[in-house]
Amino acid sequence: MSCIRHVYQMFIRSKQEKLILKKCSKQGKMNKIITQNDEQIQEIPDLEITLNQTTQVSTFDGCLSKKKMLALDLDETLVCSKLQKPANYDFEIAQDDPSQNSKVILYVATRPFLEQFLDEMSKYYDLFVFTAGLNEYCNAIVDKIDPKGLIIGRLSREHCRMVNEYKYLKDLKLIDGYEMKDKLLLDNSPYSIELQPENGILCPDFYGSKHDNYLLTVIDKLIFLSDVPDVTLVQK
Repeated sequence: MSCIRHVYQMFIRSKQEKLILKKCSKQGKMNKIITQNDEQIQEIPDLEITLNQTTQVSTFDGCLSKKKMLALDLDETLVCSKLQKPANYDFEIAQDDPSQNSKVILYVATRPFLEQFLDEMSKYYDLFVFTAGLNEYCNAIVDKIDPKGLIIGRLSREHCRMVNEYKYLKDLKLIDGYEMKDKLLLDNSPYSIELQPENGILCPDFYGSKHDNYLLTVIDKLIFLSDVPDVTLVQK
């Protein structure tokens, strides 16, 4: 089991729990996720997106932007987090471990050329992070990898649709203000893009190699897609 999959084991809830979803008004109250049978895909109504660390909104008004939106996965796409200290890593973060009522240290390696990738992509896209990691983990990672604030929105596990205890689907419809023809998700997991495969770009897994150059090689493709009328037609 690789990278953050170790961490997921500590936080997975019991299969016997039940999920109750409370819808909110379009004014932007946070939906409360309590639980349900994790054998089914859960219907998630509009949820809040953490915007620029401190501001929370129910939707992001992409209508004010002329750019398309690009959602980026974290684990094994932009970073690789490990519980055991590896020979090479870029930073460490402390996270709560509810099962032990204590904190654990995660050692995080960033994918090579990440800073250059974010700088370049922010010229062409409104950037979001969409991770199956917990919100606390998401914020800790993004605060480290994006000191310039280029990533304007953050979605985490509570925004995903759970198929089973290790499979989370990501629904780009949760990010309002953009048409589906203008939305992309870069992710290493086929499950993540299952709901909108025409909007997804699958990338190779990143496990911490300093010789990885994927982010550098995908820049040209993403620049091209930023200018097409409908990304779903190109991605088919």
